[in-house]
Amino acid sequence: MSNMSTLNTNTEEHIKTVARQIFFAEGRLNATTQEIADAAGVNRTLLNYYFRSRDALFDQVFDEAMQHLRHRIESSISSAAPFREKMETLVDILLDEITQYPYREIFIITQINQKENKLKPPTDKNNWPSFLAEIKKEMDAGTIPTMEPIDYILNIYSMCIFPILMKPIYSHMLRITVDEYQEKLNDRKANIMAYVFPQNK
Repeated sequence: MSNMSTLNTNTEEHIKTVARQIFFAEGRLNATTQEIADAAGVNRTLLNYYFRSRDALFDQVFDEAMQHLRHRIESSISSAAPFREKMETLVDILLDEITQYPYREIFIITQINQKENKLKPPTDKNNWPSFLAEIKKEMDAGTIPTMEPIDYILNIYSMCIFPILMKPIYSHMLRITVDEYQEKLNDRKANIMAYVFPQNK
């Protein structure tokens, strides 16, 4: 019974891993149940056994994606590390997530707009008020630019996510090749840190 349970869990996790790859890494937001089953190497009946329908699979992958990202971010901002180290970790997380799954944000927004699906409220402790207060303290000390702390965070999110998410469009707009644009992205973290800590340039 235990072996069968392990097999079932492994199969279910494998299907979700393949679905994440299809949705978030490849950007195939309209992939069918059959396409996901084929990519996972299972039959569609088995996929429906675990998830009942494509929508059920979408919903579960959607929820787990948000929980995973939120957990990583919350863990970084609530750590006891020095402020700059926290910011470096946050930038690392955002760049890692958007590089691994460049279409995830599009998928999430599409799901919300199409299904009028509200994000589930977090059930864990809210660490943002204390982190925003920490940002304000750093601003008052003159170590980072002065603005609303939320704007500071939004700027960091934007600098991490949009250059990678919009790579095909921005490379076309700047009239450089995708490979040339990718070379610029390789120095993305250093450029972001220099911008958010200008005195350390």
